[in-house]
Amino acid sequence: MRKALSRLRGVDSVEQMLDRAPVELCRCGFDRAIISRVEESTWWVEAVHVNGDPEWACEIARVAREHPMRIDHPLVECEIMRRRAPVLVPDVQRDHRTNAAIGQASLSRSYVAAPIMPDGRIIGLLHADCYNSRRHVDEEDMAVLWMFAEGFGYAFQRTALSERLRSARSEIQRMARDIASAADNLCTAQTVLGRRRPVSELGTPAPVAASLAPGSGIDSLLSRREIEVVSLMAQGKSNGSIATHLVISEGTVKTHVKHILRKLKASNRAEAVFRYMRMTAVHGTPPAISHTPSDIAP
Repeated sequence: MRKALSRLRGVDSVEQMLDRAPVELCRCGFDRAIISRVEESTWWVEAVHVNGDPEWACEIARVAREHPMRIDHPLVECEIMRRRAPVLVPDVQRDHRTNAAIGQASLSRSYVAAPIMPDGRIIGLLHADCYNSRRHVDEEDMAVLWMFAEGFGYAFQRTALSERLRSARSEIQRMARDIASAADNLCTAQTVLGRRRPVSELGTPAPVAASLAPGSGIDSLLSRREIEVVSLMAQGKSNGSIATHLVISEGTVKTHVKHILRKLKASNRAEAVFRYMRMTAVHGTPPAISHTPSDIAP
């Protein structure tokens, strides 16, 4: 058990973690293992391992994915969700509470199952049996699975967090490079004599993803209220603080933020703020908006 979990802690991606988990579980005394995620009360199989028979594992996985199960009463897995504890199913083929499709594909006689819940919330399930050994699983097997599920949950949580941090670091590094590039463009930009042309004379503006092409001023993309919201976002204010500042509801702020992300083609608040600051750096900050009574509405 300790060696199996130790090997999993050395895995550095969620995808590899899901593939390796049933393999390592089978090294703890089981012949077959399934790992599934629980999403919106539905049981989705992620990976299956069968000792010495990868083709059978693929077949069980195929059938399971074609028949995702809603975790409702009287399904055995519903008991797992309710009790937040492992279960032992002694007679799979005669128990109407089991997933019939997986039962038929696996020919399982008995199995044990346990929840994966690293932070107290059930995010997945582990199933295992001893089919090849021609023996039924028992209470001891259930205890082993329960210990593995607990250790795996923490290892998976750590791997998922590390993966998110690496992704965030890469995004921040990319944004830093973009900022440096924008600064270089500002320093080398040629000065042009003349008034700023109306957006209508510039034709269809380039996508925001193409970034700061001429004519892509922030005021041509966002409404006055959205500019107010994103400027406050750039100051690090929360939705609640923005709502108080603008005298609008927090729900209205959330709606504005969604529109801002869509219009700026940003995947999150940080990217939206970056795009806003980059555009205002090149094209200038929009004129200040006075808060007259007509401006109080969303």
